Parts: sequence; C-alpha cells; structure tokens
Amino acid sequence: MKKIFLLLAALLLFTRAAAASPIFVEEDYIIAEGDTIWGIAERFMAKNTGTVREIHEYEQGIFENNPWLLDRHGLIYPGEELVMTYWIEEKAAE
Repeated sequence: MKKIFLLLAALLLFTRAAAASPIFVEEDYIIAEGDTIWGIAERFMAKNTGTVREIHEYEQGIFENNPWLLDRHGLIYPGEELVMTYWIEEKAAE
C-alpha cells in the first residue's frame, strides 16, 4: 500500500513538472487605418495559445488595459497605441 502511494505521488509530481505553464505577454499595438476594436481583438485572440478566451472577453480585456477607450466609447484613430495582452504556451515561446 505504501509503495502504491509513493508511486502515485511521484507520478503526480512528474506530470506537474512536465506540464507547460502559459506565459503572459504584453505587447504595444499601433492602430492602423481601418482597424476596429473587434478586428484587433480577433487578431490578438489568434496569438493567445496559452488559455481559452471568447472574443467578448478579449474585447473587454482591451478596454481594461486601455481605460482611456471608455471615455471615448471605444473610438480609435490610426497612430494611437493600445496595450495588448495574451497568453502563449511555454513551448511556443521557445
């Protein structure tokens, strides 16, 4: 019984060590002509390989990272800078 417990504990520790943990990425994005908040959210959601997020969650994250957008009701202009965040899998970062 004790051997089985030790074997299970070792297996659990090994699988936790082998599992890749996502890496948080913060990136500045310069708004281009024709960009929309939704389109930018779609572009960066595709980069987000470390977690699962819905498009509405990602769009809300843009407003959270760039609170000045709330005062302008999401109105953006070319040349402005957005702070974008996403998660990538550890192996994708290497």
